[in-house]
Amino acid sequence: MSRRIAEHPDPAVRDAHADHVRDLVANGTASSITDLVEAYGRPPAELAAASDPGLRAVVAVTWRDRPATVQSALLTDPDPRVRAAATWAEHPGVPPEHHDRCLADPAVRADLARHVPLTPDRFARLRSTGDPDVLHAVAHNPHLTADMVARLQDSEDPVVRVAVAFSRRPDRTRHPWVVRRSGKAVPQPMHP
Repeated sequence: MSRRIAEHPDPAVRDAHADHVRDLVANGTASSITDLVEAYGRPPAELAAASDPGLRAVVAVTWRDRPATVQSALLTDPDPRVRAAATWAEHPGVPPEHHDRCLADPAVRADLARHVPLTPDRFARLRSTGDPDVLHAVAHNPHLTADMVARLQDSEDPVVRVAVAFSRRPDRTRHPWVVRRSGKAVPQPMHP
């Protein structure tokens, strides 16, 4: 299909896909990194450094296997939309050397609070923000200690209390029965 479009005699038809991808970017909608490369005629690393922050943000969302140097550049981008897009997904992740700076950045704090390992100090700083989005994200963090869970359960925000209750999963290795994808329950040894 792509070859037929590329060989079409009407330039409007040949350019329609690229125009569509550029329209998606203008509206802040993600496409695929392959579509972006084709539409802009530049490699992903150049797109990640483009002058248009909207394009950089879309690249940050769509190019998940980007090199660490590109991820660092996106995490320190002057535009908060780009920084937020770079932390939206857990992969490629935020390198540990960027954790504290990103947790201090209101544009990305909630995204990172959802999955970064939490120390008592980080937890206290995040709780002290009072930002409901940050507190909801912290409630879903898999690295919460029992004390952190207890503090969140005392939250005045019912959404935080519910989120922390639903985010706590029992340790499947301690449960006597584990249901496999086949639907059959398989007994598992109990560990003390």
